[in-house]
Amino acid sequence: LLLDGRASDPAPRSVSSEPLPHRFRQTAAFALAWGDATFSTATSARAADWRRLVVHAPGAGWVVIDRVVAFGPRTLTTQWHWHPAVAVAPTTREFIATSGESALAVTAPPNGAWTVYRGQEAPLPRGWFSSRFNRREPAPQTDYAQTLRGPTLNL
Repeated sequence: LLLDGRASDPAPRSVSSEPLPHRFRQTAAFALAWGDATFSTATSARAADWRRLVVHAPGAGWVVIDRVVAFGPRTLTTQWHWHPAVAVAPTTREFIATSGESALAVTAPPNGAWTVYRGQEAPLPRGWFSSRFNRREPAPQTDYAQTLRGPTLNL
């Protein structure tokens, strides 16, 4: 995720006292993992709080939930980076990513817009895949930009 074009704040490089909290639960029906981050901007040391939850239900699928609490109007951009063999077809509220006989639908809130990049150099490099050092090939990158005016839950 990017908030006003900036990535989330970096996590601590080391823990000197207590271990990080355990953020994973698993049952026979599902597995759940989550993590928290903050965003800062040029004008605000704490512009937003972010929690991502990832749920896996075996045989049913995956759900990724992003909860962002922004302090003031902000632009939130969600990015997906794909392998070169994946075809991406955006519509108004979702895109379908396909590779062979597999397909994935990603749905977004109604207040934003999709952009698809593939092998772009300028103004910023976007839409590239690197299978190893010093090698790259064009690959789809999908971005969804939306305006936040308060707490937002993206599924």
